[in-house]
Amino acid sequence: MRILYYVHGHGRGHSRRALSVLPLLQEMGAEVEVFAGGSAKDLLDGQAALHDRTIVAPGPSALARIGAMAAQDARTLREVKPDWVIADGDQASVLGARMAGIPVLAIGHDLTFTCGQMPSGLPTRSLAHQTMNGAIPTWFSTAQIAVHFLPLESKRPTATCARPNVPPELCVQPEREDFILAYFRDPNGADVVEALAAMGHQVKVFGHRLSTTSSRVQQCSFDRGLFADALTRARAVVSSAGSNVLSECMLTETPVFGLYADGDHEQALNGALLNQADAGMSRRMRTLSRKHLEEFMSRAQGGEFTSVQLEQRMPPLTECVRNVLLGNALENAA
Repeated sequence: MRILYYVHGHGRGHSRRALSVLPLLQEMGAEVEVFAGGSAKDLLDGQAALHDRTIVAPGPSALARIGAMAAQDARTLREVKPDWVIADGDQASVLGARMAGIPVLAIGHDLTFTCGQMPSGLPTRSLAHQTMNGAIPTWFSTAQIAVHFLPLESKRPTATCARPNVPPELCVQPEREDFILAYFRDPNGADVVEALAAMGHQVKVFGHRLSTTSSRVQQCSFDRGLFADALTRARAVVSSAGSNVLSECMLTETPVFGLYADGDHEQALNGALLNQADAGMSRRMRTLSRKHLEEFMSRAQGGEFTSVQLEQRMPPLTECVRNVLLGNALENAA
């Protein structure tokens, strides 16, 4: 089996999933080439044959750029003729595979909003935006796997819902220590970290380096091992409301406050779902106050948040990938 694997390079969630899927594909004897850019290229270096991939950022020119890349991908795929394309967040490769007649498996947290049974009461504008954003991987792929941080049922016959695999480094249970882990995908968390420090908390910051002079703040380089160790030891997490970090908090049962910026529709929906499940707290970043942080820490220290038991209630991503690929192989053999 020959597979071309396209991984979107904005944020770390896409590449974290690929790090769990690639060993499975190699175990299955597949010949895999990976196309990734940005942080995904750095994290996946050495995992498989790796090619640089342009990141298409949201904006007015995004659709035109996706179309141009899809045409080029289609030409490549017609020449290479892989058995499968796997796309995690990379929309151009989905279209290119469709044009070339190659089966494509779409993986992503964005598929949550188009393939999963969503509860009522979510922000209408954000849900409409994410439904439109997920249209290409939903409608132009052969099969879909929606990866979520809460238990979720699929609403499409071609889709399954999964949780991220638990990385080995998170399968430890050390004693919790008296510090807060802070992680921000974008460099916008300085005020939040300053507020936590002013409340008397020790804070370990991962991700972007933030402007702070507090002696209570320790800025850490983003080393995966250091981050995982801190996550399993932290009293609580305050972070961007990204799907992957929320998943890891659910899997390690670490109380989490998910923050999102204006215009970030995906993270706004993640925050709304987190609040509805009472599995943590979430707020728009510009409306955050010290009172909200104090409420969160009080609830976290009191063990008041709901444990969603994600590991027990959702299949891991790799199990779902295996089922899709083996299911297709059995159909072809028949």
